[in-house]
Amino acid sequence: MERNWDLAQAIENLPAKQQMVIVLHYYQGMTLPEISQTLQISENTLKKRIQAALRNLRRVLRDAEMDEALASC
Repeated sequence: MERNWDLAQAIENLPAKQQMVIVLHYYQGMTLPEISQTLQISENTLKKRIQAALRNLRRVLRDAEMDEALASC
């Protein structure tokens, strides 16, 4: 349960453009062509934003996990 909260919080803290593509793709289920048309950006730009967002989310969640492990020592 707490992991879902951490993910939601991490998504909220992403830059607006990264947050938008994550929500549209993973939560709204839009395809890459649909998102690129909606946002009027190329699919390559969209893919780069998604990659950057996922990289940021992994980093933030990994850091949070490490902080939690250190706190329990």
